[in-house]
Amino acid sequence: YNDVSGTVTLTSVTDLLANVNALSTTDGISIATSDLKVTDTTTLSDATTLNSYTSGEVTLDKVTDTFANVQSIHDLTPTEENPDGVDLTAAAITITDPINLSQANEINGFTTGLVTLISVKDTHQNLISIDAINNSELTMANASVEVIDNVNLSQVDELDLWLDDNKEKYEVAKEFLNDI
Repeated sequence: YNDVSGTVTLTSVTDLLANVNALSTTDGISIATSDLKVTDTTTLSDATTLNSYTSGEVTLDKVTDTFANVQSIHDLTPTEENPDGVDLTAAAITITDPINLSQANEINGFTTGLVTLISVKDTHQNLISIDAINNSELTMANASVEVIDNVNLSQVDELDLWLDDNKEKYEVAKEFLNDI
């Protein structure tokens, strides 16, 4: 750090979001051309701000946001023609709003990191398909699950993928279907 005169230009920075934000306004330090890597959780707003700091590449380790916002971050992915941008190809991504199979597959294609779903809403068969995605790629283990089509008791039993964390809901649904 230079407190006398001139500017120290950093070529790369790997740090927490708050620290990178602080660097962006620190006198005598420039991150205008730095490659930035943020190691804690970020959102679309953070990614946009980080991208504005530098003409270099921004790499995100963890993203937690809505499906649409993660799509917007993905739209900032560096290309051969535009090598700066925001890279989430290895990020752990958590989607905070309800998504379906098509959206789960799309998000899973954005990263080699783990995708965590907080909420899923789809047909019975599509929920089974989401659950069939390799758990090292995508998990809905703690997600709230909404089935949008009519199901029978055997199909509810098939949805035991969320049984452990939603035992009470499962038992109520099973009891209701037994009474029909």
